[in-house]
Amino acid sequence: GHLKKDCPEDFKKIELDPLPKMTPKFQKILDQVCIQCYKDFSPDAIEDQAREYIRQNLEHFIKQEFEGAKLSLFGSSKNGFGFKQSDLDICMTIDGYETAEGLDCVRTTEEIGRA
Repeated sequence: GHLKKDCPEDFKKIELDPLPKMTPKFQKILDQVCIQCYKDFSPDAIEDQAREYIRQNLEHFIKQEFEGAKLSLFGSSKNGFGFKQSDLDICMTIDGYETAEGLDCVRTTEEIGRA
C-alpha cells in the first residue's frame, strides 16, 4: 500500500473528453458487452467455493496462534466484481478489538508468516 500522493505518474488523472449522448442503440450494445464480460470472466460456483474453502482453512490455521481471529472476504472477492483467478481480499479481525489501535499489526503479520 501507499498514499495517493505517492502514486506513480502513469496513474495520475488525465483529462478525458466527454462521452457522447447515450442512445438506445449504444445502450443495448453496452449492455450486451457487459453481460458477455460477466459470462466470460466472472468466477464460477466452484471457484467461489474454493475461495471460501481457502478462507476457512486459513482462519483455522491462524486461530491456532490467535484464538480470537476471524477472517472475512471483502472487495471484489465478495462484491461480485471479481474476475476468474483474481486475488483474495481478506480482512482479519480479532475478538475484543474494535480497531487496530493497541495492536502491533506488523509483528502479528510476521508471526503468522513464521507459523
